[in-house]
Amino acid sequence: MTTVFALTGLSPRRGAASEEVGRAEQALGVRFPGDYRLFLSASDGLEGGIGGDKYLMLFRIEDIAEINVAAATSEFAPGFVIIGSDGGGTSYGFRWHGRTPEYGRVTDMELSNERIEVLGASLMDMIQRIVGA
Repeated sequence: MTTVFALTGLSPRRGAASEEVGRAEQALGVRFPGDYRLFLSASDGLEGGIGGDKYLMLFRIEDIAEINVAAATSEFAPGFVIIGSDGGGTSYGFRWHGRTPEYGRVTDMELSNERIEVLGASLMDMIQRIVGA
């Protein structure tokens, strides 16, 4: 996941334990994509300014289930899991399209599967689109 840090210019945090990831998956009833699990093992979240005036938060594993419950993601966008934010009204997340993950973004006020803008099939695809690389 070094490329995530190189692309964003942000420093990694302590990685999340696999047990923590498993608890979050169980709470949400979904298996996280392999690349996202790998990211979490390298850094339990990420936060800061990227690409000039942009801001990125990838949430800590301990907060993901609570954030999704508070946003009523399972009601408004079933299958979508919020994993981050721009800190200003846009959420980032993933959902499964068959056996392939789709990472995307949606404004918090329009949270629905129809409004999710797909940014790619990997965490790196999404971050590259956010940064504008």
